[in-house]
Amino acid sequence: MRLGRCPICRSQLDLQAIEVDESGRDLLALMAKLPSQLAGPLLSYLGLFRPLKQDLTNSRTLKLAEEVLALTSDRYLLGAAMAETVQQIQTNRQAGGDVSPLKNHNYLKKVLKGIGDRIGQAIPAAAQKEPKPGPSPHAASDAEWRRGMEKLGINPDELLKKHKIPGGDQ
Repeated sequence: MRLGRCPICRSQLDLQAIEVDESGRDLLALMAKLPSQLAGPLLSYLGLFRPLKQDLTNSRTLKLAEEVLALTSDRYLLGAAMAETVQQIQTNRQAGGDVSPLKNHNYLKKVLKGIGDRIGQAIPAAAQKEPKPGPSPHAASDAEWRRGMEKLGINPDELLKKHKIPGGDQ
C-alpha cells in the first residue's frame, strides 16, 4: 500500500514494505503509541546515531528507541532532555566539532541529570513491569504536557516549532 511520497526525499512510502520487516513493524508501532511531543524529539535524537554515509537499520533504531524510553518514566523530562541534547550536539557540529555518530546514551543521561538538578528533582526510573491494559500511560492531554514542559523551564511552543509539530497531539 503506497501512501504517497516522502515530504523530505520525495521517494514513495510503502507501508507493506515496512510491515514485512519485523523490526520496522515494531518501530512503527512504538512510534505510533508515543505522543507527538515525545516522538518528535525521539526521532531527532535517534538521528544523531546515524553514520554519515549510511542509514540506521530498523533493528538498531528500535533497540536505541527502547533503550531511551527505558531511561526514565518521566516523559516530559525525557522529551526535554532529548531536545536539549539534539540542540547542543547540532550546535557543536555546526561549530566544527565532532560529527561522528553517537555510540551510546551517556550524553543524554548527563543532560537528564542536569535538568533534574536544575529543577531539584530526582530522575524517576522507568517501570520495569509489563504495561497494563487500558489507556496508554503516554496519553497526556496537551495542557498537561504544556504544564510539564513549563515546569522544566522549557517553552512548549518553541519546542513544537523546533521539531515541526503542528500544535501537538490532536
